[in-house]
Order: sequence, then C-alpha cells, then structure tokens
Amino acid sequence: MHVPTYEGSGQTVEPDIVYRAHGWHGWEYWMVVNPYPNGNAAFENPSIIVSHDGQRWAVPPGVVNPVVPRDAPNSDPDLSYDPVGQRLVLFYRQVREGDNVITVTMSRDGVRWSAPRVAFRERNHHAIGPSTVLRAGHRPRMWYIDAGALGCRSLATTLKLRVATHLTVPGIAATDAPVRRISSSSSRPAPRPRSHTSRRWDAALVVNTRRSAPFESTSQARPNSNTAA
Repeated sequence: MHVPTYEGSGQTVEPDIVYRAHGWHGWEYWMVVNPYPNGNAAFENPSIIVSHDGQRWAVPPGVVNPVVPRDAPNSDPDLSYDPVGQRLVLFYRQVREGDNVITVTMSRDGVRWSAPRVAFRERNHHAIGPSTVLRAGHRPRMWYIDAGALGCRSLATTLKLRVATHLTVPGIAATDAPVRRISSSSSRPAPRPRSHTSRRWDAALVVNTRRSAPFESTSQARPNSNTAA
C-alpha cells in the first residue's frame, strides 16, 4: 500500500483514521500520518490523506501537507470527527522548552485548518500519544500516556484521562492544584493499543483551576507495567 508523503519517502508512523460510512466531503476515509523517513524526526509533521476503500490513498485536492506549521517536532497526531461541529479535530504533541505541548487544530472541510492552539502542557514524556473521543451530548475526553521522566526507558507508565470544557471556546485548564476524588476502581477501556485494553481507574476532579485552553479535569489510572512510551 502506497502512502504519499510530502517529502516523498512514503515512510510513515502514527496513523490515525476517521471513517464515515456515507462519506465526508467526498471521502469515506480520512487519515493523519507523520512522515518518518529513516527515523528522521525533522519530517514528523501531521499530514492528511484520504481514501474511498482504505487501500488506495491520496492527498485530497487543495491540501498542502503538512497541515501544521513545521516549527517543532510534531508527533503523536490524533484525528477525530466532531459530530456537533461537523468537522475534523486534530491533536498532536510538540516538545518545547522541556514540555509536552498538546496542540489542537480543526477543519470543516479537511483542507483549511485553524491556527493551532494549546490544549494543555505537561513536562516532557508526561503527555504522550493523545487519543480523543468526541460524542454528541458528551464532553470531549482525551486519554494519554504519562511515561514519567525517563520516557521510553520507563519500566512503568500511567494512562491518564482529561475531560474538556468545550472544543470551540477557551475554557478551564488543569493545574497542579489539589484534587478531590469522586469515584474509584471503575473499569474503563483504554482507547489505543499503546496500552493494555482495560485499566482500573481512580477518577479525580480538579478543584483549583486557571483560565487557559479547553481541557479541565483529569482522571488518572494506576501505573501500567511494561507499557511502551
């Protein structure tokens, strides 16, 4: 299967697909991928391609890849469809000044993408592989991996959850404020194969918050042993 990339290698990592059975702007499959030629992270920038059958892929007319600025390593893209706004929502991870910066951009046609803005940030290796679930009538949820200070060398990682106030307007972001437990030991599925298929959760609610980007409350899983970062 050939996957077109903007630098011409066809070598990619971190694919994520949105499938719409009846199509969206003329295509059933929308995929974000990162070029990664011979492991060169300088080209790791989210790019959009489309398909009718999931086998033959092309750059949609009007798209110029990558769809985000090439101003930092841009890894771990996550593509979701927002049924309320009828748009694609793309999260990705930047590494800036020792932080993981989870950034979001959106598009109503898959071609024109909004200016990226920060959803939240953590120390480096503490926010890896974001995976978002958007459902009508529910607040947006994002799972991600906290690999600790050692990153991929960690012997254990933690699966975390954040819940957004809203996707369209600035909201309340979590800080290092004290938290209040509201439930515990409920089983919830992990959305991506980066971790195991289910975890027991200790849910927590941020009490003290500050005005910032949209994600506000955070739930934290018990540590996962031998999970890739």
